[in-house]
Amino acid sequence: MEKTFVFGSHTDVGLQREKNEDYFSYFESANGEVFVICDGMGGHVGGATASRLAIDSIREHLQGKYFEEPKEALAQSLQFANQQIFDQAQSNPTLSGMGTTCVILLVRDTQAYYAHVGDSRLYLWHKETLQLLTKDHSVVQQLVDQGTITPEEARSHPNRNELSRAMGVAAVVEVEVSPSPYTIQKDDKFLLCSDGLTAHLTDVALQQVLGSQDNPQEKALQLVAQANQQGGTDNITVQVIDFRHIVPPPNTSRKAWKKLKPWLFPLVIIAILATVFIAQYLREQRIQAEIDQRIADSLAIVATEKRITDSLTSVDKHPDTLIIHRIKKGESLARIGKRYNVAIDSLVDWNGIDEVEKIAVGIPLKIKAKMVYTLEKPQTLEALYEERFKRWENFDVTLKSLRRANSTPTDSLVGVLPKGKKIIIPDLRVIYM
Repeated sequence: MEKTFVFGSHTDVGLQREKNEDYFSYFESANGEVFVICDGMGGHVGGATASRLAIDSIREHLQGKYFEEPKEALAQSLQFANQQIFDQAQSNPTLSGMGTTCVILLVRDTQAYYAHVGDSRLYLWHKETLQLLTKDHSVVQQLVDQGTITPEEARSHPNRNELSRAMGVAAVVEVEVSPSPYTIQKDDKFLLCSDGLTAHLTDVALQQVLGSQDNPQEKALQLVAQANQQGGTDNITVQVIDFRHIVPPPNTSRKAWKKLKPWLFPLVIIAILATVFIAQYLREQRIQAEIDQRIADSLAIVATEKRITDSLTSVDKHPDTLIIHRIKKGESLARIGKRYNVAIDSLVDWNGIDEVEKIAVGIPLKIKAKMVYTLEKPQTLEALYEERFKRWENFDVTLKSLRRANSTPTDSLVGVLPKGKKIIIPDLRVIYM
């Protein structure tokens, strides 16, 4: 597969160091294409060992396992390298205290992922603008963040080489990984570098070189040469990656649309029919639920009224109380009269009917009788009214009429009446017995 980029790299010991402790690499892996720079520390031997060991460990980790999530690949590979450096420093006294910075760029398709530890940097050149993607893990950067010094003052600060974070100095290191991938565009350029470059070149100088028409290798050489011209106080390492052309990922949407198009109309029809069916089903379920609820409510009312009326017992005729009794199969006037303690003659007189032993089923009979209710528990008239009569429309009973019907000189209407007390139920005008 044709690469979408060209790159150049260069490293130099500088003018004031005896040995180059920087190390860099480019390699392909199962997780993408990798660019990495490490700046070792801890003496000539220790620094060079740490930077080389870091990159070898990172390569081993990324080439040995595929990660679905590139950010996880970066975090784990740098953590693995950190452990290798730390373990070797612990086991070899001559390497005690060694460590390294690290900046790494992983390119997968058109996405760029990056991570870093320490003050080695990654820049992006996009549409004539230079952007620093990493933030130094250093003492002077902390002072800048706190507002104690300015970025310009940080360049010459006496503690500018002190790191707040590095690989290999502890068993675990905090790796800073890009929060989200960057989508690479045509003519984008990336610059990876150690602090030997940025200690001498300003952002303006970097922009002038990156924005030139030279190829990436020439740009890498120019950057290192300019840093040496400005003093070359440290090792200098740079990598310049130029994305001259971008191959976009294959557009599968058009192919998918062509495959889907013949099925679109049938799918729409099926969706409409399914929607109508589901709506009708839900409507029928709702109606049935309402019917079931009404039936349940009606049955509850009938059961309650039957329980109440079954507990009512007639004691004598009463001209102000009217009960409507519907004739049931097999009932006679004699049987009905016995139930309500009224004479057959009274039933005939009240209803204007002939005296017959059996009468037609369903005929309503008017019965003028006084009814009583026997208390099933100690209770006040108020509680009895609320519990038994207030909620049922068939009982035309008011609390006032209940008080008046049961008023006697010896009974207290305020206190609790005893269980078994006979309570007169007045104005029971419409009860279907």
